[in-house]
Amino acid sequence: MKKYYYLLIAFLTLLTVKAQTTHEYPLTDLDYNNLPSWIANDFGKGSLSGPTEQSRYTSEGIVLTIKRATTSAFAITDLNLDLRKGAKFEFEYAMAIVNPNDAQGVGFGGGGMTFFIYEAGQSLSMGYLGSALGYSFNGSTASGSTAIKTGLNGAYLGIGFDLDGNNKERRGFEMGSYETREGLTAQRYVDAGFDINDVKYDYGRNVFGSYYKNHITLRGAGQGNSYKGNPLLLTKYFGGQNVSTRATTYFIS
Repeated sequence: MKKYYYLLIAFLTLLTVKAQTTHEYPLTDLDYNNLPSWIANDFGKGSLSGPTEQSRYTSEGIVLTIKRATTSAFAITDLNLDLRKGAKFEFEYAMAIVNPNDAQGVGFGGGGMTFFIYEAGQSLSMGYLGSALGYSFNGSTASGSTAIKTGLNGAYLGIGFDLDGNNKERRGFEMGSYETREGLTAQRYVDAGFDINDVKYDYGRNVFGSYYKNHITLRGAGQGNSYKGNPLLLTKYFGGQNVSTRATTYFIS
């Protein structure tokens, strides 16, 4: 059966798509009161919501997070892709580092953004926030955390631009009581020959050292509307200085 997918962007914006045909989506100077029919938004919830109304749509592009711990997403909903024929995506973005005080005292979590592809016909609804970067699910934990959430609706592929490095882990660093998903576990590090004393709490921080942060991490599809799936497919250090765990994301034309 032929399957098509829409393109989703959470914390990220798409400017040009090149595949079987070329599609361009201008994302600057949009009018909040007259948005294109192909844009869908998930603004997040409560105090963690991203910008809304006209402040979201600027002459430089779409602003999805602001100078504190926030999340939001948008989708391009009229782009159907037959991925068997391949696709090429081009976009520009900017992320500005925010210090912990600006992040309103939040000392851990995920700084970065994710480029998503998801199944056509699904409504836009982000996955868990923090180091899940809006894509992965967050399951129950041994401590009984109630901060659980399914992953992105119809998730097919997520490419995380991960500043703090936690997206590749099964649990977010310092967030063991709140975050759990598929990913690198302490046992996987041990099986690879690393000392359990280096990974039993910090997981990969002592293993990767200065290469822990600034990763591009690929995650796979979800398994229905459940707390399963989104497996870790690949993670790779892409260079740059280790930076703060908070970022403000802007999208540029």
